Amino acid sequence: MAQSAFMTVLEHLGELRRRIIRSAIVFLLATMFCFYYGYEPVKLVLVAPLEALNANTKNPFSAYNPLVRRLRPQMVGPTTVVQVRLNAMTPWEPFMVKFNISMLGALVISSPFLFYQLWAFIGAGLRPGEKSVVLRYLPLSLALFIAGMLFAYLVALPIAMLYLLTVDPEINLVLMYAPYMKLIIKIMAAFGLVFQLPLVMMALARLGLVQVKTMTHYRRHAIVGLFITAALLAPSPDPFSMCLLAIPMIALYEFGILLSKLAEKRMAAAHPA
Repeated sequence: MAQSAFMTVLEHLGELRRRIIRSAIVFLLATMFCFYYGYEPVKLVLVAPLEALNANTKNPFSAYNPLVRRLRPQMVGPTTVVQVRLNAMTPWEPFMVKFNISMLGALVISSPFLFYQLWAFIGAGLRPGEKSVVLRYLPLSLALFIAGMLFAYLVALPIAMLYLLTVDPEINLVLMYAPYMKLIIKIMAAFGLVFQLPLVMMALARLGLVQVKTMTHYRRHAIVGLFITAALLAPSPDPFSMCLLAIPMIALYEFGILLSKLAEKRMAAAHPA
């Protein structure tokens, strides 16, 4: 019996080893591809919030942003050309940034294969009910994460750059290449995590830690708190920027209440009194 269990453990370790090797090979090939062919497109995407300062920018990801077109004449000037160049302190900094960006692009390209390998290994050990929960909520979690990253990229970051980098036009700004890229990626990832709020609220409701009536009863308090949070996080002190951040947060809170109601109804149907 012990020998059979030991062999089962060895089989699982062998399966894990094979899937890790496959994932590593695919990720390495994707990194090499992005290093030679995908660096420039990814770089255009990441520097677009900075390029939003330039009225004559050729970057398509900032030139065709409707929010940037509306705010730039008011915050920078209708014809003002503000060019902020990225700088490097060491000769190998551009290479390291290019390598890190290539790895990021490779992670995006190879993510379907990596997720499949992970699910094929973990899913085999889950019960049917556990598989159902994962397959039901994982797509929603990924969709919310992507929505948060898009909101940060298309709304929050352009506004931040338009305001913060033009507070004092007489100051010559020197932005470093690596810290700028890290900042953009961290902010987008942070917004993706913040957009998980509805799922967190639903999980609390399913576990019985917070009831939906409590969420709805303290809705006004939550809205005030969200507006205060948006005022603290907004890059510009004007009410427009504050509302630009607060409204999506309030929408996420309401979406979380809706998901929590659905969760409570399912729990009540599954366990009738």
